[in-house]
Amino acid sequence: MADYKTIEKKDYTTVNFETAYALTDEWNKTISEFQGAVPKAADEPTLKALEEIDRLSSGFPPKFDTSMEELVTSIKTAVTNANNYFDDLKKTDETILGLLPGKEKDTEATTEKPPGTGTYPPGGTHHDDEKKTEAPTEVQTDPETEPATEPLPDNSEDQAAKFKTMSMSDLSEVVSTLNTLATANNTTIDGLLSNDAFKDKIKEALLKNMNIPKEVRTLIEQGSSEALVIALKKLLNGQIPDAWGIDQDTSEVLKTYLTSIASKNNTTLTDLISKETYSKVLKESLTALKVIPTITAKFTEGNVQTKILDIYDGADTEIDDLSMDVIRDQVDTISDLTDIPYNELLTEKAYAGEMLKSADRLARTATYAELLASCSQGTLTSVLSSILK
Repeated sequence: MADYKTIEKKDYTTVNFETAYALTDEWNKTISEFQGAVPKAADEPTLKALEEIDRLSSGFPPKFDTSMEELVTSIKTAVTNANNYFDDLKKTDETILGLLPGKEKDTEATTEKPPGTGTYPPGGTHHDDEKKTEAPTEVQTDPETEPATEPLPDNSEDQAAKFKTMSMSDLSEVVSTLNTLATANNTTIDGLLSNDAFKDKIKEALLKNMNIPKEVRTLIEQGSSEALVIALKKLLNGQIPDAWGIDQDTSEVLKTYLTSIASKNNTTLTDLISKETYSKVLKESLTALKVIPTITAKFTEGNVQTKILDIYDGADTEIDDLSMDVIRDQVDTISDLTDIPYNELLTEKAYAGEMLKSADRLARTATYAELLASCSQGTLTSVLSSILK
């Protein structure tokens, strides 16, 4: 039975949770932007040259990069700790308020009752010392009259629509969370989504990831666990193609890439994506594409054409071979689809916006490939067959 006397004397928090969470969300966005905006000193050509000729002592570039990483990590940790603190405060208040007999009841539990209405010891005499130790009467509620808890609504359509418009970095957080949860439970992502035993854990994991925007977490929180799973299944099965940047160019690039992998393994594309024999090779090849978003994250409308042109012509000596081949394939594919020479696509300012959009599509498709690599062979075959048809 709740100790109402103790509870009523508690000083409740007066935290404006909406403002608090908004502030920590803003910090998350700021540090993410900062992290993406600061180039690695170790990759800077001038600093590398100075380091090589021993004109830059004490290994400044790697020390600088390490300091920046530690700064970002410490801020993210502080934000996470702040959110956890606010969560605990909120839960504590909600729990305590749920135990109170009523907001409007200000009378202390020890207030003396009028004569004739209290319970007295045998003989009808009232003893103060016995009254002080008397336990408060527990409020009984008739189960038949107690209001039923309203089930959370099915807002799966709203959640699916939100996934469609999420930024690349936010979508990556969803993928990362699902991957982590699947690995921790020794299952695949599609296995996670198809097992009802995990539906609440999935919702809890996404709500705890403070790198996912507050507006997305609020939408998830407002809906049922079943609604979230429905939306995630649509996302996984390719039923929200815009979320993954699936278009003529990206599907053709993925097809070209996997055809090349099949050729290197002396098989056909069809067998590569459908036979269990090649499952490991296929999943490793799809996972390898996760390097693409790290390259495209540096693109802006002002530099995208110059950067892609450097990659295409081989002038960018820092890029890895896989990213270079895939980005070249996409430029060639867009050129074929539009009948615009690649050099015009990468030099005419009128095409800058479209080239930036194409880079975003490619990054999304690469992230989708990484997600699919954590699925069962059946899901892999089904989804890839649909995309590569």
